[in-house]
Amino acid sequence: MEIRPALHAHLEWPTQHSPLRAATVAVIEALAGAAIELSRIIAAGPLAGIVGESGGINPDGDRQKTLDIVADSLMRDALRAAPVAAVLSEEVELPETLDPDAPLCVAIDPLDGSANLENNISIGTIFSIRPKGNDIISTFFEPGTAQCAAGFFIYGPQTVLVLALDQRVDCFTLDPRTGEFVLTARDLRVPQDTPEFAINASNRRHWSGQVRNYIDECLAGVNGERGQDFNMRWIGSLVAEATAS
Repeated sequence: MEIRPALHAHLEWPTQHSPLRAATVAVIEALAGAAIELSRIIAAGPLAGIVGESGGINPDGDRQKTLDIVADSLMRDALRAAPVAAVLSEEVELPETLDPDAPLCVAIDPLDGSANLENNISIGTIFSIRPKGNDIISTFFEPGTAQCAAGFFIYGPQTVLVLALDQRVDCFTLDPRTGEFVLTARDLRVPQDTPEFAINASNRRHWSGQVRNYIDECLAGVNGERGQDFNMRWIGSLVAEATAS
């Protein structure tokens, strides 16, 4: 029988330890704890008394759902107990300073795809953990290669954590019996070839010529330049599209 280590045991496995890595592990575990609680609220749906729009608009111009605000609060509360200097959330315009002496900053979308809630479709939480620079604001503009870790939680038929850490990507599934994330897939890779593509076709008028040509080739199927049939989908949630790829 395959042994599936829990997230905590998996994070403690590497022999290379440093204060920065220990801090990164603490942040991941804090986010995981908040995600478990958020998954319970999402699963309860209207039974949790959290429905509809909050009436607010986030800095990206999206209408906020009540659950957007709840998710943001859960994640912030979790990060306040972790070694985090500042958090930048999609739900606010500027970073919030938590502990100026802490070594890490976190950028987060607490609830990606919240509009899908009305149709009971998968949504998620996206995060980036990065070392604090000399200036907190500039830390959030550093390239992705500067990250200590990144990943997302997806709340769907299963609650899943996809985690990029130590130059690899692993997948953890929440075991509802134990309330722990356990390792279920190792060293994930983006496939070189796939019979599916995901795009918001309602924005076709805004596509560049290259994107339009590529999608036209896919739609042409076996009769087109690519010589094969493709399936198209659009879930409207980055975490759902990325997991299904």
